[in-house]
Amino acid sequence: MVKKPIVTKAPAPSAAPVSPPASPSSPAPLSPPTPLAAPMAAGAGPAAPATKPCSSCGVAIAATAKVCHNCKSSQQPWREELRYWGGLTGLATLIISGIAFSATFVLAAFRLFFLPDIAVTEIDSQGDSVIWNQSGRKIWVETFNARSAKPFFDLELQIHQAITEVETPHSFSFSQLAGCQWQGQNGDLFDGRGVGDYVVNLPKDQFEARINQPQIDPHYLPVILFKEGSEYRQLADAKIGISEVPFTCSFSYTRLDTGSKQEQTVPCVGVLKDHTPGPRWATGVCNAPAKPS
Repeated sequence: MVKKPIVTKAPAPSAAPVSPPASPSSPAPLSPPTPLAAPMAAGAGPAAPATKPCSSCGVAIAATAKVCHNCKSSQQPWREELRYWGGLTGLATLIISGIAFSATFVLAAFRLFFLPDIAVTEIDSQGDSVIWNQSGRKIWVETFNARSAKPFFDLELQIHQAITEVETPHSFSFSQLAGCQWQGQNGDLFDGRGVGDYVVNLPKDQFEARINQPQIDPHYLPVILFKEGSEYRQLADAKIGISEVPFTCSFSYTRLDTGSKQEQTVPCVGVLKDHTPGPRWATGVCNAPAKPS
């Protein structure tokens, strides 16, 4: 009898445990949501930096600083502009002051080395004569001289006047000095008495007859005028036919700083006026001022 082989059955694999079905009333737990960043306020930008560079030296300073701790400059633009314009104004003032000083120095040097010491703006033997000091030196005016050939005159008037101030007119009365100093016919003619109007439209032959003699007819007086002065210019512009006698005039003076004597020639002319001779006035004592040292 044949024995049947005994077959050994492998044990069945154990089944995985089956989870019980989820109860509908207890859902599975969820993972917590990832937190989101808080929304930015409307219009807000990125956070402001904590520092800023100095507007002058560039060193980092606090963003809210108004003055740099390094260079002490203000971080407010209007203050910097004020400092800039203030500095510019100061510089302009300094430049203008320098120009003014230089101009004053140049003018003083020009006056001292190039201009004549004195300038004459008026000569009038019947009025005031005016002299200006334009060199800045201390000047002592000694005399005024007037000469003519026909009729012959050689007049010297002692002035003795100091002119020290620049750009200030210094005047003297010709007739007053002549009345004090001159005698004879010159005194009778030029002391300011009996002078009438200018002689106009005198025929040439009569004019020549009156001047072509050693002494002028005492009924005519040559009033000495500065040819660039106001009185002569008015007569020349009026074209009234005045009668002129050529004169040569000059001033002699002394520079008080050096003691040197100088002479300056000025253009002048004698213009005839009617003259009524008469007794001289009592002139009194004419004292000349002392010459300064």
